[in-house]
Amino acid sequence: MRKAVRKRMNKIKENWSNIKRVLRVIQKIDRHYFHWVMVTHVINALVPCMLLYLSSYVLDGMADGKSFRQLVVTVSLILGMALVLNFVASTVWNRCEVRRDYIYNMYESMREEKVIHMDYSRVDSPEVRRLKEQMEHAIPTATPRFGETRMFGNAVGRSEGSFIVLS
Repeated sequence: MRKAVRKRMNKIKENWSNIKRVLRVIQKIDRHYFHWVMVTHVINALVPCMLLYLSSYVLDGMADGKSFRQLVVTVSLILGMALVLNFVASTVWNRCEVRRDYIYNMYESMREEKVIHMDYSRVDSPEVRRLKEQMEHAIPTATPRFGETRMFGNAVGRSEGSFIVLS
């Protein structure tokens, strides 16, 4: 039992160190990537709260007898702010997607450069075979997926694409 727990803990430590290594590489390539992603998440969490507050404000205003003009102006301002914030979040998210693609390309080029400079005299060694097996086990592969949404027995939607599965 303890051996299994120790093996599991070692696997968790190894995964954690791999995550930290990838995060360091991402941080080295683009220092502000996570900051911009965080901004979009904050905005995407803030807008629904604003709109929830807006509905509460309108109902309370109608119950308290506030003027119709004041309610319309407040609703217009908050909806305008929500529109602007959603536009900002969308623009920033698109920029983050471009940055993510750049990070991916830089990571792949660093990996390919290491392959080019590899010492090929040790390719047939047992250590290299063991490492290759570990890499093949850890590399995610894309698996095709087809989904269909049904309502009352009729197909109303389809999705085709792929998702990542650990091989």
